[in-house]
Amino acid sequence: MHFLSNCLLLSILYTSTSAFLLTSRQFNDVRIVGGKEANISSFPYQISLMKYGSHVCGGAIFHDSYILTAAHCVINGLAKSYSIRAGSSFRMSGGTVFKVCSVHIHEKFVTSTMDYDIAILTLCSPILFSSTMLPAALPLSSESLSPGILATVTGWGYTTESGSVSNNLQQVQVPIVNHNQCSKIFTKETISNNMICAGFLGKGGKDACQGDSGGPMIAKGKLYGIVSWGYGCAQSQYPGIYTNVPVLRNWIKQITKY
Repeated sequence: MHFLSNCLLLSILYTSTSAFLLTSRQFNDVRIVGGKEANISSFPYQISLMKYGSHVCGGAIFHDSYILTAAHCVINGLAKSYSIRAGSSFRMSGGTVFKVCSVHIHEKFVTSTMDYDIAILTLCSPILFSSTMLPAALPLSSESLSPGILATVTGWGYTTESGSVSNNLQQVQVPIVNHNQCSKIFTKETISNNMICAGFLGKGGKDACQGDSGGPMIAKGKLYGIVSWGYGCAQSQYPGIYTNVPVLRNWIKQITKY
């Protein structure tokens, strides 16, 4: 299993024989594979999560004071070490930087299984919404995605699995994979109801990968998933795994009252 943390990366993967296997002791960069450049005005909820000023993960605005990201992105840091960059298509410049005042990691998060991989960041000052900084709509706890529906994942990343980092925001579309089918694929892992699987099985070439951790998966205009983990990048036999936001919607409401 691999964590998808550090830089959010979109990469075009033509051929690959190596898999980035993540374990509970190894944090690898996640990148979006097979994507194209994007403008923040089309994805104004996307943020760069920084630790001591350096990009480590993605995240999504869902309220003027709150950011949704993956728990494994912030499991080993103090709130004061984190900040976010919002309103920029570029990983290291532009937009507005906001300090993080508190970090709420799901109390049931376990690094060995990556279950409940969700965290909420409370900002020290609210975001003044604009055309490049807007909240993503959250689905209801009763909502779900049917297999085959295309979801959009965004982030900053490599242009190839072994390439260099992209400074420009990237996007990729991946189809939702049937949950039971996904469980049969990952025979050594537990695919819980808190997870969504997505990817092009049998084809590969498009996926979230190292560096995209914590970033948003949007479908039907709502934030359904958070980039969490997977085996390799755009491997044809393995879909990517995303935290299931609707299933954890009540926990979000408990923390934020929203």
